[in-house]
Amino acid sequence: MGDEGKTLKKLVVCPRAKLTVIPAVPGQLSKIHPLSLLDHMMGVHNLRIVFYYKTPRNKEEGLRHESLKEALSETLSSYPIVTGRLKGGNEEGRWEVQCNDAGVRVVEAKVEGTVEDWLERAEAADEEGLTYWEKMPEDPCFWSTFYVQLTQFEGGGFAIGLSCTHLSADPTSATLLIKAWSEIHRRKAISTPPFFHAYALSPNPQILTVHTPATHLLHSKLTAQNTPQNFGENYPSATFHFPPSSVRTLISKIEEETKLQVTPFEALAALFWVASTRSHHTDSYTESICLCTEFRRLLQVPLPQGYFGNALHFSEVSEKRANLARYNSGLALAARLIHEDQDKAKEEEIWSVINWLAARKSDSGRSSSPFPIYGPGLTVANFEGVMSYNAVFTEGDRPLHVSYRVEPVVGEGMVLVLPSDEGDFGRIVVVTLQGDRLSRLRKDKEVSGLGPKVMFKGSLTRGHDG
Repeated sequence: MGDEGKTLKKLVVCPRAKLTVIPAVPGQLSKIHPLSLLDHMMGVHNLRIVFYYKTPRNKEEGLRHESLKEALSETLSSYPIVTGRLKGGNEEGRWEVQCNDAGVRVVEAKVEGTVEDWLERAEAADEEGLTYWEKMPEDPCFWSTFYVQLTQFEGGGFAIGLSCTHLSADPTSATLLIKAWSEIHRRKAISTPPFFHAYALSPNPQILTVHTPATHLLHSKLTAQNTPQNFGENYPSATFHFPPSSVRTLISKIEEETKLQVTPFEALAALFWVASTRSHHTDSYTESICLCTEFRRLLQVPLPQGYFGNALHFSEVSEKRANLARYNSGLALAARLIHEDQDKAKEEEIWSVINWLAARKSDSGRSSSPFPIYGPGLTVANFEGVMSYNAVFTEGDRPLHVSYRVEPVVGEGMVLVLPSDEGDFGRIVVVTLQGDRLSRLRKDKEVSGLGPKVMFKGSLTRGHDG
């Protein structure tokens, strides 16, 4: 990627640059916000997001730390959960957030060169340095669940890194927080205000179903936590940038074979499922993938887009390995299976998961420990609806690129399908796979034939604890 003869300068975190930003307007300090059952389900995982902004034509117009921190302080007045602290174990054994205005930890950093140069040549491990994270201590009463890192590229450009526990937010919520911050920075109103109401996803007594394919999948994930999960291994990762023309070519190829109207996510999920299948040797008769879908607008009574928390649904698709591994026909078959899964109504399955989690809590008398949700098989997540490129801090300057990662990576690995700066059908796909499978996947002719640009290659260094 770029000039192999050059090396990037090491990221340097500014001395004494760690601080706390508190809300500009004090909140209700006695308020308690309970976390939902779905929030608890995600508790093993963390999110890391990096927003990259270009070198301004006039460097004096660039993003300034002080103005960013002032806008963040004002934004946090609308996000009491983000500035609160976890309070362990209510009567049901569930985490709550004490909305005490304790603030968000902010780290200031710098790196030599330009942001454009970084995007051309940085590796996956380099990008990890653009976010800051501290693992949850045994007593989290003083622990910040959200961290922000402001990184100035000395040659021009800026990066904003957000890290948070998945217990508090899914990628949609985390992205809307940054988007709200950008709007306040431009002196605009928050266009998608946060909606804090965990009870909106409480068990539904009108849906008695507990045993569905979705709850069977969760039970299998729960059982799998008792087997080795490869926590802490170095997982090779790469980011694939597919321009709109490439995704349209892929969709046309699939639609010609299947006579279905498939979405960019369905097409790319199928592509990476079959390529991943061909990338490893196994005696397994079948291959399965876990599909992750954001469901705020999929319910009969939709949640507000600003619902703050976790609204992710997990489903599974399986097929004979030999059928998937075939070139051309395997891709069409995979796309058909994924399309059928994504096209069916998910209302009953979503509520069945919530009811299953409640029943699991009732059986033990308290909320049971979380377990890895992304894994142990390959997980393909549909995050293409996040509004990351609407996070505009300076009028007219959209992000150059936005990266997302979920930690820890366990089992076979994960694939995240995201929007790109080009909009339309352009997509970013972040692939993290176990062992040497990624190097083989990159050579797969159905993947390489679409001509994606490959960024942020190399092994990740962070394990289970970040």
